[in-house]
Amino acid sequence: MLTMIQVHHIKFLYEEKGYSLREIANETGHDFKTVQKYVEQQDFNLKLEKRKTVSKRIDVYKDEIMDWLIADLEMPKKQRHTGKRVFDRLKDKWIYIKFLDTSRLSFLLGQHPEWIIPHPT
Repeated sequence: MLTMIQVHHIKFLYEEKGYSLREIANETGHDFKTVQKYVEQQDFNLKLEKRKTVSKRIDVYKDEIMDWLIADLEMPKKQRHTGKRVFDRLKDKWIYIKFLDTSRLSFLLGQHPEWIIPHPT
């Protein structure tokens, strides 16, 4: 990819000086097809592709975990679920868990704002 200064120089040689594509390629040292590409190109903005939204592995268990955490709000502080306790309960129930410890921690630490637990008032 050329810098904008190089592109402007190529366009200047083609449009203002009237050089052929072959002459520009020889003078600048770029390949003929590269010179041709930048002479014909009008829009220099990069086209960004949208990212696909991928469901996280923890989403399968999210509703169940949220039920436990909401029920924990009524319990004394020392009896509430820790990240390890949630993971152990899921392991007991599902036997094989398909997410890593980092997923568990990010979920339980509330790094995902849409999963904020409502506080009773």
